Amino acid sequence: MKKIQKTAIILIFLLSLTACGSSSNETLEQSASVDMQSNKAYTDTGVNNFSLASAEDNADVSETEKGGEQNATDTASVTDTSDLTDVIQKDMIVYSGSLSVETLDFDTSYSAVKKLLDENKAFIENDSLSAAYPTKRIYTARIRIPSENYDKFMSSAGNIGDVISQSSNAVNVSQEYSENAKALEIYEAKEKRYIEQIASAQSEETVIQLEDRLTELQVNIARIKTRMSQLKTNVAYSTVDLTLSEVAKIQEKEKPGFGSRMKKVIKDSCTLFLNFCENVLVVFLYFLPYAVVILAVALIAVLFIKIGKKRKNKRIEQKSDKKPENGVKSVD
Repeated sequence: MKKIQKTAIILIFLLSLTACGSSSNETLEQSASVDMQSNKAYTDTGVNNFSLASAEDNADVSETEKGGEQNATDTASVTDTSDLTDVIQKDMIVYSGSLSVETLDFDTSYSAVKKLLDENKAFIENDSLSAAYPTKRIYTARIRIPSENYDKFMSSAGNIGDVISQSSNAVNVSQEYSENAKALEIYEAKEKRYIEQIASAQSEETVIQLEDRLTELQVNIARIKTRMSQLKTNVAYSTVDLTLSEVAKIQEKEKPGFGSRMKKVIKDSCTLFLNFCENVLVVFLYFLPYAVVILAVALIAVLFIKIGKKRKNKRIEQKSDKKPENGVKSVD
């Protein structure tokens, strides 16, 4: 009897263990299925979000990833341009000057200017010829001279005529050119990346946005290249502003002193007074016809007024003669 009871207790215990194990397995399977579903949902959501992301963001990410390699390539390509590096390393000086020359023989001096231009391989950028008081003719010109011939041209200015004034200026533009060159290097590297992104873009909207940025970038590149070209030209060719004046008498170069200054002041004041009188005479002659007409009209108006007054006075006198004195009527 006791053996039967022990056997029954052992069977009951085994059955309880089996039930607990199956329930725990079911719980584990349910949790695993839930985890698989959540992972699937997360994966699906991530894929959808990635597919809905803009191509522009992807382009920016690819630009960041490729930045190191691209910069290395661009740096190598810029390093290959040895002519640009050589220009930056050298001092870039822009020379400019001005000359004021007087002459008694204008034609001879003008021929001397042309000869001097040929000797120094210079050319005229713009010029003009005019007549003005008190000189007979004035010739002005902006001359571009190869920089290596600048000093020679300025020292030979005395061959043209009597040099009244001469000035020279030099500006170093090396730093400006170097800054523009570095900016151009960066912009061209960015331009290349934009072109690659446009080629690989899959969205039309992204292509339009990238093309707008590329256009703006290319405008900046063109502006920088224009400025760099201008700097190169100014360095290669110096500028001289020439004024050639024809005069009746060359100005005397007197030593500065009280007597010479007083003489110059008196001479200048007399010249100014004569110029003033001439201007007044010219203005008077200019307005003389108008003054004659106005004076004639004024005289006619005064004449009519006088005639009117005389007639009025005459009528008043006639009325006073007809009126009886003291209000008494006269008897015949």
